[in-house]
Amino acid sequence: MKGKYYSRVNVSQKQKKIKKRLEELGNTDVEVWWEKLEHAVEMGGMGGGFFFCSNEYSLEPIGYSFDEAMEYIELFDSKNGDIEKINY
Repeated sequence: MKGKYYSRVNVSQKQKKIKKRLEELGNTDVEVWWEKLEHAVEMGGMGGGFFFCSNEYSLEPIGYSFDEAMEYIELFDSKNGDIEKINY
C-alpha cells in the first residue's frame, strides 16, 4: 500500500500491530512504516526506524525497533494523548 510519506505502509506484522494500537488510542487513517537505519550525522541522531502519521498527527518518529515503538506508544497513552510532552 502506498502511503502519504512512504511507498510501503502497514505491510509487515509489526507495522500492523503498531497501527492497531494507535487506532485503539483514537487515531484514524493510520499509516505505519519502517525506514532503514542510517548513520548519525554530525550533531544529530540516527535516521530511520518506525514512523507513523494519521489524521491527528502529520509525521511522528516512534522508535528504532518494534519494542521501542510500542513503549513510546504506551508512554504516549499515559500522557493523556499529548505526544509533545514525551521526553524520550
